[in-house]
Amino acid sequence: MIFPVFTQIIVDRVLVEQDTTLLNVLAATMAIVVAFLFASLYVQRHLLSFAAVRIDAASLDQLTRRLLSLPMSWFARYRTGDIQRRLDGVRSIREYLVEAAVQGIAALSQLAAALTVMLLYSPLLTFVFLCVVPLYALLMHYSASRLRPIFASMEESIGRYQSRQIDAIKGIESVKSLGAEAGLRERLLEEFHTLARRTFRADMTVLGYQGAVQSVTFLTSVLILFFGAHEVMNGSMTIGAFVAFSALAALAQEPVRTALGLWDEHQRSRVLLERLSDIVDSEPEQGFDRSELTPVHALEGRVEIRGLGFRYGGSSAPSILEDIHLSAEPGQKIAIVGRSGSGKTTLVKCIAGLLEATEGQIHFDGLESSTLDHRELRQQIGFVLQDTHLFDDTIARNISFGHSEPEMDRVMWAARAASAADFVERLPLGYDTRVGETGLRISGGQVQRIAIARALYSRPSVLIFDEATSSLDAESERSVHEGMDRLLAGRTAFIIAHRLSTIRGADSIVVLDRGRIVERGSHEELLARKGLYAHLTSQQLEM
Repeated sequence: MIFPVFTQIIVDRVLVEQDTTLLNVLAATMAIVVAFLFASLYVQRHLLSFAAVRIDAASLDQLTRRLLSLPMSWFARYRTGDIQRRLDGVRSIREYLVEAAVQGIAALSQLAAALTVMLLYSPLLTFVFLCVVPLYALLMHYSASRLRPIFASMEESIGRYQSRQIDAIKGIESVKSLGAEAGLRERLLEEFHTLARRTFRADMTVLGYQGAVQSVTFLTSVLILFFGAHEVMNGSMTIGAFVAFSALAALAQEPVRTALGLWDEHQRSRVLLERLSDIVDSEPEQGFDRSELTPVHALEGRVEIRGLGFRYGGSSAPSILEDIHLSAEPGQKIAIVGRSGSGKTTLVKCIAGLLEATEGQIHFDGLESSTLDHRELRQQIGFVLQDTHLFDDTIARNISFGHSEPEMDRVMWAARAASAADFVERLPLGYDTRVGETGLRISGGQVQRIAIARALYSRPSVLIFDEATSSLDAESERSVHEGMDRLLAGRTAFIIAHRLSTIRGADSIVVLDRGRIVERGSHEELLARKGLYAHLTSQQLEM
């Protein structure tokens, strides 16, 4: 506020009286003020940067914790790019909150100070300035109803386009092998055109809003010039006072424009918050209150399934599993076979708690699984998924994933048991070799052996293998089974496999068809019945 006052003094006194001494005093004072403003701005930015880093760390940690607590069914509803876009919104929201807090306080202070000084100069011109403020309020009301749905549509398109990109990159080998680059490009371009149309629409709406704001600002300046000129001609104001008031009016308009810009960002942040609420407000796996869940520190390996049923979606959706009854004693090896789509993978995912059964119960050592802490329960279960994922890290850290630091003795023991030690130890860096997205490309069979080693690392009481050796050749599979037979002693195992060599030694074989158990027994018993198992076995022998 001091510069408009300086302007008046220079116009009304320094220029009129040719007072160079006063001019020098004013120049020195302004230099001190500029230095003070620079120092205060530097301190403000330093504190803002420090606060931003702390807020980012805290918010991302909380959001990641909540995201990881959600059930698998939640992740099945959203595309990868859409989830990533929602997470990216955290930083934008933080930037808005910090900027809104700082700029909002500064704008209010500047506006209050400017209006106070303006009243001292001319109550009439100050009243003229305030008469225009309702027009700004109307613009804010208009923008709220227009901008928010447009921003929501644009964010949805960005998430869908990112999902397409991620899907294309993940499947680039299939794209290349099919020579489908042109088709993929067309699909990406089509998605991009949708995004571009929505972005253009949002930009045009924002530009229209900003243009209206500038028009109101211009109108304010014209009114002040008109009425201010009359005040000067009437002798109510000096020229210097009018120049100072005009400068004060410009300073008062700046926080108003800042507030309008923040209002624009507020609409976008509300959209981002609504999208984040899908993560924050979604119920975590096993609910918000986990205090009544029973800790699982160890398992004997006794598993009993009573009347298990599962379906995706509501009660009207078709059943994937129906009336499953199955029990396994500690140390038993249960093989699960059936045609593709019969529900084998769904069953073992229900056992591991990755999917929540819609009917029936699963008991571990006599305790109903819904009363157990599923995170701790899964730490007692070694699970090799059908689609194995290696993290972008060393082989040792992949094998010991889920533990803070790899214990090399256990890593090497698990690798030997999974018949992975031979190829790992031949690598130049051995267990310190990076694999995954930016690391060494290894074969599917080698990936599966590392995954088996990872499942064995924690010495679990229950093991689940979902086509765990499907990528291995006969010699490698035999080597794995020789090591596994020793390890499975005393451990309960559920094994899904199509190969006869993998399942024939099981204590019990369960045959699934269309989500129901249709046969069970030993290999010899099932062959003698000449049912579905015998048919599947004969089909394999004929290949």
